[in-house]
Amino acid sequence: MLGVISAYKREREAIERAYRESHSKSAPAPEEDAHAIVKHLNDLRDCAHTHFPGLNPIDPDTVNSPAKLWAYIMLGVSNQSP
Repeated sequence: MLGVISAYKREREAIERAYRESHSKSAPAPEEDAHAIVKHLNDLRDCAHTHFPGLNPIDPDTVNSPAKLWAYIMLGVSNQSP
């Protein structure tokens, strides 16, 4: 279980770092920024789907392992904030 969660956290941190680095150089044009935000959110979603396949954050019946329970709680809570 910890291996799956650790791998998820490492990949998520790499995605976050790449996004921060791409925005630290200069302010992109609004349309480029919108594209970058959508790509970033898609990358985060894909990361979660890769490490917790079949998990649906609005369907508790898809929680069938300790790792998915962790993701259901942690990702569900983090997805509720703006």
